[in-house]
Amino acid sequence: MLCLDFYKKNRQIYLTTDYSETPYQKFYDSLDADINEYTNNNEHFNRIVDIEKYNPLEDRKKLRWVFNIFHYEIKIIIKNISDKEYLGPKERISLYLYSSFIGVCFFMIFLFLYLSLKKLKKNTLSKDRVSTHRVISYLIPVYLLIIIYIFFYHFRGDYSIFAIFETLLLVAGFYFCLTKNIYVFALISLIAPLVRTSGLIIPFLYIFLDFSEKLKINYKYFIFPALSISLYMFLNYDLIQYFFTEGFLVSSEKINGQITYHYFITPSEFMFTDGSPVLGALQALFYNYLFLLIIPVIFFWEKKNKAQFFILILIILYLFMLLLGTAFEDMSERFMPASLIIIYCFLNIFKIPKIFK
Repeated sequence: MLCLDFYKKNRQIYLTTDYSETPYQKFYDSLDADINEYTNNNEHFNRIVDIEKYNPLEDRKKLRWVFNIFHYEIKIIIKNISDKEYLGPKERISLYLYSSFIGVCFFMIFLFLYLSLKKLKKNTLSKDRVSTHRVISYLIPVYLLIIIYIFFYHFRGDYSIFAIFETLLLVAGFYFCLTKNIYVFALISLIAPLVRTSGLIIPFLYIFLDFSEKLKINYKYFIFPALSISLYMFLNYDLIQYFFTEGFLVSSEKINGQITYHYFITPSEFMFTDGSPVLGALQALFYNYLFLLIIPVIFFWEKKNKAQFFILILIILYLFMLLLGTAFEDMSERFMPASLIIIYCFLNIFKIPKIFK
């Protein structure tokens, strides 16, 4: 039910345009337009790079073509089922089915977070046993709060299917590191960067968490990032030439219509004519970083907790990449570090000093 009417891009349209057309019809029209763009090989689905366009960072989405095929084939299946109208009007059923698809993704993220916390709770120093009930009592309200805050409060940004799937792979990868299932983790490592380039962090998880246990680098685990990067480069061989081109992966210049880190480097370029600062940038920084991520990190920090320290490094790494490569107002991109915040706070609350037994 939470995911019903969840397609945020269309939800924004519902709130800002003609109300004579139902939300279901608007969703169906958008679904149909997206499928036509995909089948006609337009914009993000061809390999033509145009750095000089309105938003130069749009071309990096071409690196996600494998995941895009999966995502749009799901949309085609949903539309084909809806068009048969076995279950009701196609407009209504299409939105229900897509919302259910998103809902499954959120449930899988919840499931892997639960399994991870259940595994971690065995390492507690607390005299009181950390029961499964206590894990669930912690996770459900915190997870729902993060979902509602990021995706329903939705401060000045569109939702990102890429962020949702990267978060799923991140928490799944974390769990399979805890269980030391190298084969499933290897599969996740291969898939992760094909969803988003920042997914290249995930193949390094095994090295990182193993180091937290032994305080020694096991070089054999570098096979995970090696295979992941090799497949990523192979599938995007034709775009490698643009990797270091200004505006492809990152931009050192301000981007029209987006609030980025450049605002704080050259604030004079982002002032209104009356000299007042752009409050939207400060609001985005507060809601998307300070309130959601930085305050919990400070409040739940325990300097003697070694496990927290290593999770904190992962959070900082994600924050750095997001600050460098995404707009401040793209709130859904914070879902990856927010999922790590759940683990980070759990380690403090239940006095868990190490990741492995």
